[in-house]
Amino acid sequence: MTTEKIKIKTNFKQQNIIFGVIMATLMAFGMSLAMTASVLGFNKTLLYAWPSKFLIAVAVAVPYSFIANPIAKKITSKILKN
Repeated sequence: MTTEKIKIKTNFKQQNIIFGVIMATLMAFGMSLAMTASVLGFNKTLLYAWPSKFLIAVAVAVPYSFIANPIAKKITSKILKN
């Protein structure tokens, strides 16, 4: 009984670590997308206005985080199955 509990705990920790690494990688990619979008600024008036750059970065990053989470979960489950 106790060995099963220990196995479940270690498996859960391993799953969290793998998920964390994948999520961090995806978020780093998302942040680079957000920064690219904010630097491009879509036009020259936005290019010089820092608040609008920040808003563009947030507008790209927030939906991306909702997309990245399920992707990271799927990748994690595939890694743990192998």
